[in-house]
Amino acid sequence: SPRWKGGRVMRQGYVYILDPFKFQKGGMSRYTGEHTSVAEKKYKRKVGSDELVHHLNGIRDDNRPENLVIIKRKGHETWTYVRSLQARIVELEKLCLQLKRGIL
Repeated sequence: SPRWKGGRVMRQGYVYILDPFKFQKGGMSRYTGEHTSVAEKKYKRKVGSDELVHHLNGIRDDNRPENLVIIKRKGHETWTYVRSLQARIVELEKLCLQLKRGIL
């Protein structure tokens, strides 16, 4: 098929890959998240039903092992919020340093 992309599809910014062991008739049920597959290889275990794979830099199709971490579903919102606050603190500290040096 001219639409064949080697078993890789994009859905809502995430990359999904064809999983031959997950074969079922029809639709996305035959695909698994590339980020899940990479994280399972990195941590040498399956992602539990109460867990999910989080992209540290927030870019959904950046599936490098160093960018992925397995966390509990319950803590995901807190994790994301804290990380964004930490990034903003670093940004403000750099701005204050520039102001002290008279750069701005």
